[in-house]
Amino acid sequence: MNKREITPEVRPKGMSFAYIIRMNTPLPTLPSITAACMKSPLFFPLILLLIFCRVHPARAAEPLIEAIDSQVKANQSAAASQKNIDALRDQTQRMLDEYRDALRQTEVLNAYNEHMRRLVESQRAQQASLELQMREIEVTRRDLVPLMLRMTATLQEFVNLDRPFLAEERTQRVAELNALMKEHEVNDAEKFRRILEAYQVENGYGKTVGTYQGEIKLDGKDNRTVDFLRVGRIGLYYQTLDGQKSGIWDDKTRRWEGLPAEYNKMIRKGIVLAREERPKDLLPIVIEAPESTR
Repeated sequence: MNKREITPEVRPKGMSFAYIIRMNTPLPTLPSITAACMKSPLFFPLILLLIFCRVHPARAAEPLIEAIDSQVKANQSAAASQKNIDALRDQTQRMLDEYRDALRQTEVLNAYNEHMRRLVESQRAQQASLELQMREIEVTRRDLVPLMLRMTATLQEFVNLDRPFLAEERTQRVAELNALMKEHEVNDAEKFRRILEAYQVENGYGKTVGTYQGEIKLDGKDNRTVDFLRVGRIGLYYQTLDGQKSGIWDDKTRRWEGLPAEYNKMIRKGIVLAREERPKDLLPIVIEAPESTR
């Protein structure tokens, strides 16, 4: 009659103790089984089972094999379940990491979109401002041309009515402005700049003292070269090169009037000061009296 031997097999930690039934081997004794099963949770149930097997070996072999097979299958099922749990845990961790990464990317994209939205709003506001400025510039340009024409005409009239110092130079400047206004290749900005420049030059004459040489007709005779002295816009004088004759421009009669010889020295001093040939000094000089006191 075939006999079977039951030998212990140590399973991994956390799993039950199992037995493998081998054919053609005698049954183990109770002490050997007890020593192998001391640490197993099935220790006491197995003792009772082995006692029964010792008394009735033939009848107890089959239930023992079935119990051990069931335990092995249960352990295998538990191991497979643990593997599934581990796989699900790893998958869940990966999904959690992907979710957190998606949240970070969403936060970055939201911040970027908000920044771009503000930029677009700023550009739209700037575009609207530029369009408004373009319309205003067009209106200003239409108004600027008549203004420049009036300024040029006013400047020409002012030069004609002013004391005749540097008459040729100032008349030439106004003529150039009139010609410039007819040039289509010159933009309005340049034309306006040149007109303002001319006004600044005219304004400067009222704050300075100057002298220059020119020709003048004296006593109805031929033109003579004289020194002119301009004191701001309050007085315009002449003196012959020999210093013997001096005169003043009478703005009321629009002609030159001779001065007594006693003013020759005073006019000469003004000419020297204007040429900066000597240090600055007070200049006592005769001026034309205002019309209200005449």
